[in-house]
Amino acid sequence: MLVLVASNGTVDSVLVLKSSLPDVLVGYAVDSFKRAKFVPGFINKHAVRSQFVVKLGTPAAEPILESQPKSLKQGR
Repeated sequence: MLVLVASNGTVDSVLVLKSSLPDVLVGYAVDSFKRAKFVPGFINKHAVRSQFVVKLGTPAAEPILESQPKSLKQGR
């Protein structure tokens, strides 16, 4: 997602560049960013518009242990 921030810190626009997530999750993320308030960028003490890219995804699956450590097997 590309988030465009106004010089007053409000979000002007959120653009979905590419997504493999379900539409409902993308919509929730876009709505959340649109309501957010940010500290604007500054150049020579003047607030300016800014933009940033946000990459969203599902959490990586945790590795499954082939065997548990001895202390866990013994209930310690």
